[in-house]
Amino acid sequence: MVSSTWQWRKFDAAPSPSPPAPGIPAIASFIKHCSSNLAGLRKVHSQIKRSGIDSRDRYIGNLLIGAYSSHGDEGGIADARAVLVNLARPSVKSWNILIAACVRQGQERAALELYAAMNCEGRTRPDAITMVSILSACSILGELGAGKALHERILADGFDSNAIVATAVVTMYFKCSSIDRARKAFDGMKNRTVVSWNTMITAYAHRGDFFQAMFLFESMDLERDCFTYSAILGAAKDLKAGRKIHQMILASGIRLDVAAFNALVSMYVRGGSMGEAREAFESMTIRDIVSWNAMIAGYVQFGYGVPAIELYERMVSSPQKPNAITYASVLAACSIAGDATKGRKIHSKVAVSGAYDSSITVQNALVNFYAKCGSFGEAESVFGRMRFRDLFSWNSMLAACSKHQKCDAMELILRQQILEGFQPDQQSLEHFSSMLQDHYLQPVPEHYRCVLDLLGRAGLLYEAEALIQSMPFQPDEVAWKCLLSACNNHGDADRGATIAKQVLRSESGRSASYVLVSQTR
Repeated sequence: MVSSTWQWRKFDAAPSPSPPAPGIPAIASFIKHCSSNLAGLRKVHSQIKRSGIDSRDRYIGNLLIGAYSSHGDEGGIADARAVLVNLARPSVKSWNILIAACVRQGQERAALELYAAMNCEGRTRPDAITMVSILSACSILGELGAGKALHERILADGFDSNAIVATAVVTMYFKCSSIDRARKAFDGMKNRTVVSWNTMITAYAHRGDFFQAMFLFESMDLERDCFTYSAILGAAKDLKAGRKIHQMILASGIRLDVAAFNALVSMYVRGGSMGEAREAFESMTIRDIVSWNAMIAGYVQFGYGVPAIELYERMVSSPQKPNAITYASVLAACSIAGDATKGRKIHSKVAVSGAYDSSITVQNALVNFYAKCGSFGEAESVFGRMRFRDLFSWNSMLAACSKHQKCDAMELILRQQILEGFQPDQQSLEHFSSMLQDHYLQPVPEHYRCVLDLLGRAGLLYEAEALIQSMPFQPDEVAWKCLLSACNNHGDADRGATIAKQVLRSESGRSASYVLVSQTR
């Protein structure tokens, strides 16, 4: 609580440009001291309000805005905005503190609203910092229209001469998927920095345009940094290009940071050269979780289960601890290697670490691991305990049913999948076909009818038609009626009419053909 013995200074209506007067430092100290606790901050603010100093003094007002803004997830942004509104004459810094906090706290729409309010207020003009924050908000939201309008104002107000603002414009266009506008803004920059070059190279890398990325890389008239090499390595289209860049790195004598080394390792993994990837990995003096995961996942991708497991064991004995991605990769490695014992031990570690409960990726990997290692029951148990599932979860369980020839379980899983709002995709059908073909099971019409019905209910009419055409026996009246009803329910008259003609030509469907055809009209 603020002391009642404080001597408050008398303020004029207009803010003083001079340093804070005696008494103000003590108030500022209290605000800073309570800034980490929203409830305490509000109590201090309530004391300050009695003097009215929070609305008269910019320095105190800005401190309060900044302190409240750090509690965006607890409603602090609203408190900060209230302080801003009550300030007699907010400065551009006052607005900037709150706008930047909104962007930082993931409230980009609020940042755009504040910028609009700032313009409506009319007394405070945005500066370069404002522009960078709003451009960042447009980038995150993908608001190309708002970004273009802001760019026009930047040009009109002369902010394009500021390299930071100009680079933010390039970033905005790149994030809004307008690569040509990004390049035009980049080419029009008056003062390019290495960050500007890196941003444009990264933009081309994200689009997969190695030619343009490499052209810019080789055109740089500034010294390249680690981020430059990370960006161009990410753009490398093949091993030949990647090796060329690697040689340039060695020739430059630059000492790569962890991120750039990770990009080098990933480049070799993408190119399938696990030997060179491992050499780059071993040459690192410092490794982070990305380094280990890139190598382990790379081994799994190319079917090297044992090296992946060995690298995982080396990792757990190092200071670096595994995360959910590590566990998912090494479980896949155990599946490849057929090492059920090791996989079960990893499952135990996963459960203890908490990754199992928090990561759907790990849960899916466990379903796959148990299915491939011959334990359908454990795969089914893991799947049944999952609190959240995605389409990959369902397909993983369908793959388990297929591998273990569980036709009835597959039917149940498909029905449950649709009931929970996940439509089967092409991979789902492939698991069904695999169960019948790869395992030489005798096709049963009921299984086909079940899947046909499920596909029809889900509106997957193309897949349903493909399935009925692939039946190893003549489709019966029930199958045709199921497909025609689905066409009727989902308003696909053209497909229904085509199928109806096939029905009329089909001896099995002749008895009910006229009824079925009428359903499509």
